[in-house]
Amino acid sequence: MQKTKLEILQQIRPKFAALERHRQQLQAAQERQKILGIAIGVLLVVVVSVCIFGLAGFTPMALFGVLFGGPFVVHSIQKLLVQPIEVDFQQEVSHTISQAMYPELSFNDHKQLGNQVYKTTSVFGKLGAIQGRNMVEGKHGDTHFVMFTLYRLEAEQDNNAAGQSGLGVILDFPKHIKGKTLVMPDQAQKSFGPWLGKMMQEFSRSSDQLVYLEDPEFEKNFVVYSTDQIEARYILTPGMMENLLKLSRKFGNRIYYGFVEGKLYMIVDEVVPFRVGTDLPLQTDRIFYNFIYPVEMVKEIIDTLNLNTRIWSKGED
Repeated sequence: MQKTKLEILQQIRPKFAALERHRQQLQAAQERQKILGIAIGVLLVVVVSVCIFGLAGFTPMALFGVLFGGPFVVHSIQKLLVQPIEVDFQQEVSHTISQAMYPELSFNDHKQLGNQVYKTTSVFGKLGAIQGRNMVEGKHGDTHFVMFTLYRLEAEQDNNAAGQSGLGVILDFPKHIKGKTLVMPDQAQKSFGPWLGKMMQEFSRSSDQLVYLEDPEFEKNFVVYSTDQIEARYILTPGMMENLLKLSRKFGNRIYYGFVEGKLYMIVDEVVPFRVGTDLPLQTDRIFYNFIYPVEMVKEIIDTLNLNTRIWSKGED
């Protein structure tokens, strides 16, 4: 008989008590590493300044370098010394949860997904820098998935764009796809109305075609771009459109879909990323549900979109 979430939570509480004691030890170790970072940083700045300006010239310019370059160097060295401790501790906590709740999945906080995956496939091409962390990999039914905390910029050309976080997901898609089809929340129509919104969409992506579909509710909620109009309709059947609307009603209009080369790439905004640090006491309930929420979301997405249905061939045409 499968255990409930509450039963599993009760099971890991003693383990979290041990982890909390370990966290306190690591916190003390980090404080020592920070002091070491200050000493190394100050020494490095002084040595570099003396080498550049010489002992005789160690006046205004050298002093300026020490005052303004010193804090940056110290911070960088402290980060190099402290961050591995944070990463190892988060890996330890997540492993405790995943082994109890999802023994079939693998969680790897050390492994990162660079932006080459999204960039190479040109999915959501205006995102700018992307980095995926806290990777969870496994299968739900017959569908393989990879999910990760996604850190990105709003746009490459926007120098003031602040980093944001959300959930990145890559799923196997059961249909063979040659081109690229993007399905995104239709913010233009909601902001400017159907007619002006459509005009704005036409000019927003010059490389892809705007796809018009015959489902009024779907058109109201999503905008679709594709390199192939026929393939877009092959993907977005009436049943698929209804299922995407179900997810929109469930999770809100904050999911972006990219169907590319046999994969479904997704970005889910506003999902609180799983993070554990050594600076605050462990809150077992909050950490537990914060970890499992995105996993359960991905499983529900797979079920809602019927991705485990294998009635199509993905062989080459």
